[in-house]
Amino acid sequence: MTQSPPTLSIVMPAFNPTQARLGRSLGALRDLPVTAEVIIVDDGSAEPVAEQHAALLPPNARVIRLPENTGAFVARRIGAEQAKGRFIHFIDADDEVLPKIYSHLTAPADTLPDVLAFRTLTEQAGEKTQRGKPDTSHSLPTRMDRIREFLLFRYLFGLWNKIYRRDTVIRAYQTIGDSPRIDRGEDFFLQFFLMWEADSFRYVEEEGYLYCPNDGSVSRGTGPEAFRQRAKDQQNAFGIIRTFITDQPPSAERTEALRHLALRQFTAITGAYRNVLQPKDLEDLQSLAPEIEPYFLEYLPWVEDRMKSAAEIARLRAMTTTLREMLERQKAKG
Repeated sequence: MTQSPPTLSIVMPAFNPTQARLGRSLGALRDLPVTAEVIIVDDGSAEPVAEQHAALLPPNARVIRLPENTGAFVARRIGAEQAKGRFIHFIDADDEVLPKIYSHLTAPADTLPDVLAFRTLTEQAGEKTQRGKPDTSHSLPTRMDRIREFLLFRYLFGLWNKIYRRDTVIRAYQTIGDSPRIDRGEDFFLQFFLMWEADSFRYVEEEGYLYCPNDGSVSRGTGPEAFRQRAKDQQNAFGIIRTFITDQPPSAERTEALRHLALRQFTAITGAYRNVLQPKDLEDLQSLAPEIEPYFLEYLPWVEDRMKSAAEIARLRAMTTTLREMLERQKAKG
């Protein structure tokens, strides 16, 4: 008897996962409200995941072993191409799904959106906090609605707080075609095309995913070398997206998309200066200038102005605190 395909394919790239993190991630996938398969794409781990972590694998899991490390973007594409489910959820090997969110997939498939987004929590040092701003459940009816709100960071750039119709995922990868390897910001890169290719989008204000930051992650590196790699990846990602939008027929939609992309690019680059390069002060920033990639260097004056403003604000706050303390001492003396 032919077995019906699962409703959901959970695709998990894994590269040298730890026993504890992978065990927690897979443990949450053993009792789900829908039929599902778990596809672990072993992205060239030093020790094969299927052998090293065999005891952790749930019955509905299968492992695709890649001979060398390709990066999460390619690993996800391979997993999506092998998926049998009508819907796909991309997750990381060190995070945890809150399975109740999958209950939405028990509705008739033709009533479900191409993209179903939901709330994410972050767990650090045992404390859980919400990611992003509180929102209300809603739908976005047009492509421009989806692109605008996505680029404005309303739904985060992680893939893991959204479930996608498999057909939409395949179309997005086909639209992208061949691309250079992107290790930092690959979520943003793929998700732009997913939003573009989707015909419908729904957000539910429900918790569905627990993000557990991993200090060893490539995306969390800091310092000049990590900054250079970030510049390379962002230049590739934004360049491909900009070319794609520019190649669309002239329209108000295209113009608006380019405008929002430019704003997102500015925010991403100035954020990389602050969070990746992490200069201690203006003098430190200027000493690092010779090492900055030309793509990022043109944004240096903006970053310098921001640092000057931040330093002035800090000075005024310190002055206010000193004056307040003086007034309190005089008041205490009567």
